[in-house]
Amino acid sequence: HAAFDLMTMFFQPGDRVHAFHVHDSEHASITSGLDLASVSLKAMYTNECEKITAATKGAVEAQLHWINKAGGKSIREHIERFVDDNMIDVIIMGSVVLSDPKGLQGARLLGSVASAVAKSSLAHCVIVKNFTTTTGAR
Repeated sequence: HAAFDLMTMFFQPGDRVHAFHVHDSEHASITSGLDLASVSLKAMYTNECEKITAATKGAVEAQLHWINKAGGKSIREHIERFVDDNMIDVIIMGSVVLSDPKGLQGARLLGSVASAVAKSSLAHCVIVKNFTTTTGAR
């Protein structure tokens, strides 16, 4: 939720917010638990978009886009394509470190997707770190 909360600080009337998630259907079909997590995530994103629209009394349009990862493209490539196709100026994204390489404190690192997008995208990037995964605290 931290990335959504941060977004609200930047809204201007007439802005459009595109919340999106690149979904890897190959992994979801292997483990039913991922299907459940995906449904939960989609519900959370939908709720956040509805809160944005309600909080701004419709002055800011918030849309959810659920993108199926396909065609051998990386998640970074899907994000960049979406940003380019929709002429996005600023990307506000969460960053979750899913592993703790060589015992380092993962909370000090950026997730690989956030890092790759920040390095290669032409849009401005604001990355909100999620410390919950590695430290247990927020």
